[in-house]
Amino acid sequence: MSGFVMPLEDAAPRYRDDVPNFRRPPQDGINALALGPVMKSPVLAVPIAEIPYHSRVSDREEKLPFAVALMGAPGTDLKLIDTAIQILQSLHLPTVVEVGRSMYKD
Repeated sequence: MSGFVMPLEDAAPRYRDDVPNFRRPPQDGINALALGPVMKSPVLAVPIAEIPYHSRVSDREEKLPFAVALMGAPGTDLKLIDTAIQILQSLHLPTVVEVGRSMYKD
C-alpha cells in the first residue's frame, strides 16, 4: 500500500488561560489534514510517543501525546488502519491508548 506520513502540528502545551497564538496550519503551506478531503483519501492520526514537559499548572512533569497523520490512497480506509497496526506492532508500540495522565500503561 502506498501512502504518506505527515506532520500534524508543533507539540507544545496549550493552557486554557493563554490567548491562543498558534497558527493553523503550523507549517507554511497547506494544512496536512486538509489534503485528505481534497484528494478523497483516508487520513488516520496515530499517536506514536509522549513528550514530557514541566506543567506550570500541576508543577510537575506531564506528557503531551505526539501523533503523526497517515494518508492512504482513495478507497484504502481499512487497509490504512491495518497497515498502521502492523507498523505499530513491528515497532513494539502499543495499539491501544489509555485515558488519564499518560496514554501508555506505566
